This record gives sequence, C-alpha cells and structure tokens, in this order.
Amino acid sequence: MPDPHVDELRIVIRTEAVDDLARLLHDVLGLRELAQFTAGDARAVVVEVPRATIEVGNTAHVRAVDHVEVGTSVSPDWRLALGVDDARATTERMQATGLVETLAEPTRTPWGSLNSRLTVPGAVQVTLFENAGGDEEFVALGATLDEGGAPDGR
Repeated sequence: MPDPHVDELRIVIRTEAVDDLARLLHDVLGLRELAQFTAGDARAVVVEVPRATIEVGNTAHVRAVDHVEVGTSVSPDWRLALGVDDARATTERMQATGLVETLAEPTRTPWGSLNSRLTVPGAVQVTLFENAGGDEEFVALGATLDEGGAPDGR
C-alpha cells in the first residue's frame, strides 16, 4: 500500500462577507484567485496560498499566544495566520480598507516575529506575522496562565 499523500490544504470559511474577505485576500494580500463558484445565491471564491502549515495547539497554547499578541484571550476555535513580508505595512493596508477591526497592532513576540491581530467581522480572525529571519524559533513563554489566559505570576 502506498504512503498517504496530501497535496492541498483547503480551509473553508463560512461567511456572508465573501466579497469583502476575497477582496482582502486578493487585492490587499496579493493571493491569486483560482476559482469562483456561483449557483443561485450560493457564492464562493478559492485563492491560492503558496505554502501552508497546520498548527495544532491546546487551550493553554492558544491562550499564551493570545496573551502575547493581544493581551487577553480572544481566539475562536480557529483563526488564519498569514506570513507576510512586512507586518506593519500589510496591517496598515488591511486597516485602510475599512473591512477589518484591529485587535492588536504589530507586536514583537518572544519567538522573534512581528505579529498583528485583526478580525473581519462575521468572517474570520487573522494574525499577520513577519518572521525575523531564519527558522521560526519556538520558546517557552516563561509563565503559566490562569484560567482566564493571563499570567498567574508563578
């Protein structure tokens, strides 16, 4: 039996803001549109992301990242995290569209990236991250978190 092979990661987002989210992904972030699907009032757009990874974390991990990026727990069960060349400029371009709400301006993380957090109301929460260069370095955040996601001081 041959080894299993996955050749595409597709994240499907249910939103009535299809055009707004597609505009951000295509016009602001420069992702290439691969397809549009329409049937009656059903609508979808597929864009290509050159490289995809999957980060699977437990609640403590998600809270720790939220605390670093935003200062409080705000993540839904999932969010998009998009690696960009310039987190500040990309955040500003997205903000200029008027289609996003800013949860956190670009912030330097303990693991060396520059991250901002935005939300497209009714659609998806987005982290924009700019790596400091080289391989991403995972570091311990140095504190445990209480049940609300804030450092407990231990």
